Amino acid sequence: LLKAVSQTEVETIILSFGINSRGQKTRATTVRQLQGAVRAAKNRFPGATVLVPVINFTMSLPQREKLNLHILNSYIAKNCNYISHLPSREFGTEPDRIHWTHQTAARMLDHWLSQVNWRSP
Repeated sequence: LLKAVSQTEVETIILSFGINSRGQKTRATTVRQLQGAVRAAKNRFPGATVLVPVINFTMSLPQREKLNLHILNSYIAKNCNYISHLPSREFGTEPDRIHWTHQTAARMLDHWLSQVNWRSP
């Protein structure tokens, strides 16, 4: 983000985080990484609104991983301008329980765009 360039004025940035590191220590590592990314986006594009989507995930993940993701989502909701989760009835993953289906990706993009438009002046 620190080296990002833009030919147009950046008004909104969506920082989406995945679940590949869902097993690491949430408070010690993941929250700090999220804070650093938000800080970098704000420093690089000071006039932009930075949004962080709440992380959708399947409830079939192991309990420890779900707990970590719940903690991270709680942090996002309390400390960031956030985009709410995609309703669970619209969310699906591939058999690996991690990667979104193509339909979910399309729904997620539509959901994020509707949230960004809602927040626009």
